[in-house]
Amino acid sequence: MIGKWIGAGLLVMGCFLYGYFLALEIRKRREELQYLGQLLIFLKSEITYKRASLEDACQHMARQARAPYEECFLTMNKQMKLEGQTFEDTWKAALKAMVQKTWLKEEDVHCIEEIALFGGVWDITLLIGLLDRSMEEVARQIEYLDQEYEKKGKTYLYLGGCTGIGLVILLV
Repeated sequence: MIGKWIGAGLLVMGCFLYGYFLALEIRKRREELQYLGQLLIFLKSEITYKRASLEDACQHMARQARAPYEECFLTMNKQMKLEGQTFEDTWKAALKAMVQKTWLKEEDVHCIEEIALFGGVWDITLLIGLLDRSMEEVARQIEYLDQEYEKKGKTYLYLGGCTGIGLVILLV
């Protein structure tokens, strides 16, 4: 009899935790996007005020960024300086690495992908415009995730708990 109650408790807790982790994913994505927005501001300042090349800007950003972004920017710097790859190729590879190593999804980094299209062109005005536009897109995505969390965050928690209770009722 006690085994059934322990099993029922574990089932309810497991379902509740599943809902919790679904809600947590939305919050973590939002935090990662906020940090990515800060990195874009830093990149803009490196290019605008310090007049750094893209290679040097990536190197400076690697010193300021936390892992795994640090690794992405170091890799970009190395690939551009030593291997002679274009900014477009290294930026797209870095975005893929960010998706794999963080809570971000493809749809989150899609809004900053266009920087790569004109990144190799040394028209600073165009590049700054793209960075500004990308920062606006990141802000929109953050706002969307805020709304998503408001709508779905508590629902995931409650639905997880209710599902667990429903399964216990079915099994008992």
